[in-house]
Amino acid sequence: MSQYVFILGAGASKHAGAPLMAGFLDKSRALFAANRVNECSDDLQRVFDAISELQSVHSKSELDIVNLESVFSAFEMAELLDVPPAGNLVHSMKRLIAWTLDEAVLFELEAHKVFSTPAYRDFASLISRLANEFGPSPRSTVITFNYDVAVDVALRSAGLSLDYGLNGVAGGSRRAVNLFKLHGSVGWHRCSVDSCRKIVAEETLPPLVASLGTTRLKWSQLRALLGGQAKCCGRAVDEGSVIVPPSWNKAEYRSDLDKVWRRAAAELKSATNIVVCGYSLPETDSFFRYLYGLGTAGGEPLERFWVLDPSMETHERFRGMLGPGARARFQAHTFTSEKAVQHMSSALT
Repeated sequence: MSQYVFILGAGASKHAGAPLMAGFLDKSRALFAANRVNECSDDLQRVFDAISELQSVHSKSELDIVNLESVFSAFEMAELLDVPPAGNLVHSMKRLIAWTLDEAVLFELEAHKVFSTPAYRDFASLISRLANEFGPSPRSTVITFNYDVAVDVALRSAGLSLDYGLNGVAGGSRRAVNLFKLHGSVGWHRCSVDSCRKIVAEETLPPLVASLGTTRLKWSQLRALLGGQAKCCGRAVDEGSVIVPPSWNKAEYRSDLDKVWRRAAAELKSATNIVVCGYSLPETDSFFRYLYGLGTAGGEPLERFWVLDPSMETHERFRGMLGPGARARFQAHTFTSEKAVQHMSSALT
């Protein structure tokens, strides 16, 4: 079980180019305007047309048609009630998320290696040092709500193997780290064999690649260049990315990710150090509140519970969620993601 659990939200990947929830759709529109001919054009147009249609509800109700979470929730409810807007919008929204992140989050190829951002490199270096310090089979756990693969690439580049929790069984070596992606990932896909339908992650990209000088590439370009793909049942898996909506309705996805959620709860329960970075704990996110509250019941006493976020409102939301024991160990730091990593590196190792 992990001594350290790190919880990463959208703010932790902002420096990598991934937009926050409030600005995600604006970023998608801008990228689509610059590249209207692409493999997801129909889905993107369908989503933006539906958002325009949602404006009609304003005569009787207030609805946030800018925030990704709010729009996704509206699409799910419309599908459930069979009311406009219609047109398989949940599927199209998932494709929009994957396409936007592929366009926005770039990776560097330099000196024969694939790199993420400097902040994520520093974070991976911290996780690597923690892996070397504690034994006999020490593990750190990273829990993230992000769909992008920037932290995956950083951890792999640091020589760590990743346990995504998809099999539900802990394993690995002292050079392994748990990486539990509670909302899925653009790098996860479902096996197309009807008798299987298992979720599998794309293969780890080779640490050494052909010399291309210094360049920045999208994840899809890296996959094509290096031959990375997900495999299951003796064949390549090329179905769309596994993405769980950041919304109220997660029951549909229970069979997909319940193993990951259970592993995450178990690690939260055993952790003595919990560090939150870039996750704002929105009022609408009852999922994490219950995962934390019920998952940590009767667990190990905490040495620290840190929240590193520039927003004082985020600090107060976490303070209000914690019980007396955790609140006594609570510290809030008004750091951006980049500064947060520097603070963690100096304070935890």
